[in-house]
Amino acid sequence: MQQETSGMHDSQELCIECGGARLIERVREQSFAYGPPGDQVLLTASMPVFICEDCGYESFDERGEAARHAAVCRHLGVQTPDEVRMTRERTGLSRAEFCQLAGFGPASLQRWESGMVVPNASSDRLIFLLRCPDNIERLRKRVATIDQEPPSPPPQDADRSGLVCRT
Repeated sequence: MQQETSGMHDSQELCIECGGARLIERVREQSFAYGPPGDQVLLTASMPVFICEDCGYESFDERGEAARHAAVCRHLGVQTPDEVRMTRERTGLSRAEFCQLAGFGPASLQRWESGMVVPNASSDRLIFLLRCPDNIERLRKRVATIDQEPPSPPPQDADRSGLVCRT
């Protein structure tokens, strides 16, 4: 599928190859390799591409990077940055509240929402479960119970780390 738009996109003013100013934007299916050498897979993303009419060089901007990141997330079976952000926003919680409830660090959530990092499977699954308001309430009750319980003393046969060592 190709869709041509007229004019230039603000973030791409000149061709980075030849300096030409005659750029057109098209939406194209782009394939790219993902994974370590020897274990790569070919992924595809529909993304805007800038084509220089002077030299034919093709480039993409942050929207292309976001489309590639979303393709990687789909391949890995985790939510995209937009899905993570929308889940949090639908809960009505701030980033700080969401992190406190789920046990995430705020920097991790910010990186997942911005697409800097892909969440691991367990974090992704917890975020997915938080789409359901009942699960939010269950987790609130669990966190409140944990916060109210005094820490229990370690068993008599525990070492200093709190681990029970039986021989």
